[in-house]
This record gives sequence, structure tokens and C-alpha cells, in this order.
Amino acid sequence: MTLAQTNSERREWPRIKVNSKGEIVYMRSVLRGLNSLPCKVVDVSDGGAQVEMADVKLPDEVYLVIDDKVKIACRVARQEGQQVGLHFI
Repeated sequence: MTLAQTNSERREWPRIKVNSKGEIVYMRSVLRGLNSLPCKVVDVSDGGAQVEMADVKLPDEVYLVIDDKVKIACRVARQEGQQVGLHFI
């Protein structure tokens, strides 16, 4: 790989822009139960998704709900402000 290659050329799966309504769901604690935060699903691939949401520190594992239909277990791969990269598990 040369330095001129872009991130998209290094990706394992191509991304598809979706701009869909989403929700991040995670367990706050056993006693406090689940927390749910709205998000915008920017793009998805076979391996993960990129979402935009409030700048809130997420736990390592969350669920991504897309359009109130699809629920996917995810690992937070990166979180930079409102941009969150998720890896499907």
C-alpha cells in the first residue's frame, strides 16, 4: 500500500451512504437499566457503520437500531466528538 492510497481504498468492505434514523442502546448498569440515544446512521458496510450523535461517552459495546427495525450488536471502534465508528459483532 502506498501513502497515496485513501482510507476508502484500504477498507475491507465498501460503505453505502444511508442517512437513516437510528438509535444507540446500551446498558448503563444492572440497577439503572438501558439507555437509548438518537443518532443518524451516515453509512453502513458489511462490517460496521458510522453514526452521528450527541457527544456522549459510550461503553465498548452497544446496539444500533436502524429505522426501528434492525437491531445490531456493535463494538465501538472509534469515537471522535459526534462521529462514532461501529464494528458489527
